[in-house]
Amino acid sequence: MAKHPQTPEACVTAWINYCRNEYQLLSKTLKGYEDRAKITIKTMLDNERNPLPYNWTSEDIRFFVEHYLNKGLRVKTVIGYHHVMQALADHFGNSAPARTKIKWPDDPTTNRRWLSLEQAKKIMSWPMTTKQNTAISLMLTMGRRRCEVIRANLSDFFTGENDKFMNVDGKGHKKFRMPFAPNFEKSFFAYLDERRDTLMEAFNDNIRKVEAFEPLIIARHRKNTYGRYNEIRATGFDKAITHAVSRDCRIHFSNHDLRRTFGRELYYTAGVDIVTIKNYYNHSNIEETLYYIGADQKRMSEEIKKIPF
Repeated sequence: MAKHPQTPEACVTAWINYCRNEYQLLSKTLKGYEDRAKITIKTMLDNERNPLPYNWTSEDIRFFVEHYLNKGLRVKTVIGYHHVMQALADHFGNSAPARTKIKWPDDPTTNRRWLSLEQAKKIMSWPMTTKQNTAISLMLTMGRRRCEVIRANLSDFFTGENDKFMNVDGKGHKKFRMPFAPNFEKSFFAYLDERRDTLMEAFNDNIRKVEAFEPLIIARHRKNTYGRYNEIRATGFDKAITHAVSRDCRIHFSNHDLRRTFGRELYYTAGVDIVTIKNYYNHSNIEETLYYIGADQKRMSEEIKKIPF
């Protein structure tokens, strides 16, 4: 493994060069990343914290976030700095920022992101593994949470000739039925074939290595065993699926960005009524669904300007 740079300046330079070569970002974007990285490191130095990103701890991350929230910066601005900290540390093999849970203050413009229709189409057309395609489709074309994807079993899927649906084990283990989306149906059957072949190969090798007959999305664990992804500590799922696809197609998104985009596009592009979308999400009230898809006061203020008289 290459030796880490020994100065903060060299760390920033190495990371920016990586971003430039790997992602071919615009000069303006790279300049923004570089400025935020330098401010982050200066803040660490000024407060006698370790300025080297591969040495940052969860305590350093929390200090940085609280420092700037206390200075009155907008939550979205601090989140931007936090994202740069994550990327900079990850580049040098330090997962502390990614593992550090931050409870952001309530802000109606915070923690909600959606993909554009063009981005969603690009992701769904991107060449993925059948497992990635199935998991991404469950979140983007059927609006499922990551936990619902991880805990899904083969027995939860009904594939009758005229009626195909998923019995969802939802938040709080609320059960409900979700019909298949066309894109999911295609990837689902392709993945089942590949999944069967993988497990049969492991079964023939050593039956003790197979612990994955029920989970839909299977993971290869240590000692060559197969089983379910960890729902609580889901970094394995993110690394193999969400982060991998996000990196490859060069569109930044989280699992929940996919879920929110599902409802937003149904409402604003396809014209599906809000009650049906609420039922797809299995929300307890329409207000929660409106918040999910961004139909808030800001959106209403923009839309009213379109009145034709």
